[in-house]
Amino acid sequence: MEASGLPADGARLAFRLPPFCRTAWVSDAARQLWEPRFKQVRTALEDLAVLGAAGRDRGGKIAVRPDSRDRLRKLAAKHGIAFAVLDAPPAEPSTALATAGRLWIQLGPPGDGLQQARSCSAECSPSRDVLPHDACDPVWAWARRAPGEVLEAGGGLAVSGSWAANPLLRTIGLAATPSWPCCSACRTAAAEAAALAEAAQTHRRGEALDWLQQILSWPMSWSALHGIAEVKTPVLRYVRDTVATGDRLTVQWLGTVMPQTAARGLTFPFRLRPQRAKPPIVLPGNTA
Repeated sequence: MEASGLPADGARLAFRLPPFCRTAWVSDAARQLWEPRFKQVRTALEDLAVLGAAGRDRGGKIAVRPDSRDRLRKLAAKHGIAFAVLDAPPAEPSTALATAGRLWIQLGPPGDGLQQARSCSAECSPSRDVLPHDACDPVWAWARRAPGEVLEAGGGLAVSGSWAANPLLRTIGLAATPSWPCCSACRTAAAEAAALAEAAQTHRRGEALDWLQQILSWPMSWSALHGIAEVKTPVLRYVRDTVATGDRLTVQWLGTVMPQTAARGLTFPFRLRPQRAKPPIVLPGNTA
């Protein structure tokens, strides 16, 4: 452990799990309400990524759901955008953040390279969706750069900030920015989210962006141990592979909105279940 009480980023184990991602809903009611909205948001984000290529001077590579390929190809052709499916991701992926159930496509003029991710200040490093093999999980690095981070009992971090800079659902296709936010107060993420909202209104996908803002404003928790990362929200949880560490790393995204059909529980991030008062113990002969 470091002097700050945080597990060291370098406490890695000598193995890696293959990329995977598994999701589970807290209830049938939560799934019936939120699964269609998640799909609506993912569809809108994919469409807006394609439509955005029409206004850029250079192309870009984006990850989409495989079953979206034909729809996006037709959308690109309608707007005169070059479209090609890549044989492999643009860089060697190291976690499900880059590959979980995704197909990579190239948009715009053929031959253009991937746009470089920007950082919001000189102190923050540019970041991407793929990691070098010797890096810590990007969620942990993101949380440690958060302004005003709070050290919890047990060595975890509690952070808050703009919904646009919340990357915890990025693996399942829910993110407000194409580049990884440097921290929970990332100015680049805020600017990209504002541009996304404007594009959504222009292309009649404003409702989906409203859902995205609400979803990324939920309280969430992230933890990682022995190469498995778990993200919990009030309506679903998912697990994915990550850099293997011998220390448990935990992050709480405090959030500002509790969703409908949120599960009740005794711990964060669920709707807290009211504690029943225990009846007093009456000893024999005690009538008090």
